[in-house]
Amino acid sequence: MEAQRILRRRGALRPAMTAATALLVAGVVTGCGSSQSTGRPVADPSAAVTGAATVPATAAATQSDGPSDAAHIVCTDTAETQITGALGIDVTKPLAPTWTGRTYSCRYVFSTGSMRLSVKDLPDQAATTAWFTSLRTAAPGSTTLGGMGEGAFQEPNGNVVVRKDNAVLVVDVTALPATVGLPVRPRATAARTVAQTVLICWKEYG
Repeated sequence: MEAQRILRRRGALRPAMTAATALLVAGVVTGCGSSQSTGRPVADPSAAVTGAATVPATAAATQSDGPSDAAHIVCTDTAETQITGALGIDVTKPLAPTWTGRTYSCRYVFSTGSMRLSVKDLPDQAATTAWFTSLRTAAPGSTTLGGMGEGAFQEPNGNVVVRKDNAVLVVDVTALPATVGLPVRPRATAARTVAQTVLICWKEYG
C-alpha cells in the first residue's frame, strides 16, 4: 500500500512515547494499517503554520521538491480513518492536502467546525529547533507536553505543536467549537489525542 511503501522507502519519524502518553489513546487508536493517498497536494499560498517564522533560504534550498513521507501521511486515508475514529466524528469533505512553504497540510472538516493538520519539513536539527522555538515564542503561555516526540507544547488556544526528527507537526483546533467529538471532550484534549495518533502512525511505519 502507498503509505507503507513510501514510508519504508525513505524512513518515517520514530516518536518516543512514555507509557503515560500512550494511555491517552489506548483502546481508541489501533494502528495505521495501510492506506491510499487522499490526492496530490496543490499549491495554497494562504496556508501557514501557526506562528510566523522564517527559515533561512539556504535551508529551504537543500530540501526536495515535495513533502517528506512523514509529512505526507497526515493527510492519507489511513490517517483520516484513525483520527476520526479517535475523535468519534467523521469528516464531511475530502482532506484536499496542500504543499507550500515547505509545509504539507490538510483541513479536517466536520459538521461543527474544522481542524488543520500541518507538518513543516526542515533540513536539519538546527533548523527544526529554530522553527519549533519560534512557534513557542509566538504563543506565550504555552504548556510543555511530556512524552511526545522530541518536544511538544500546547498553546493557550488548544493548538498542539510537536517536533520529531526534522519535522514539526501542528494540530490547529482554533476552528473547532469549545467541545468536540464522541464522547464529547474539550478541543484542547482533542488536539492532544490527534497529535498522539499521528505519532503512532509515524511509529508504525518507522
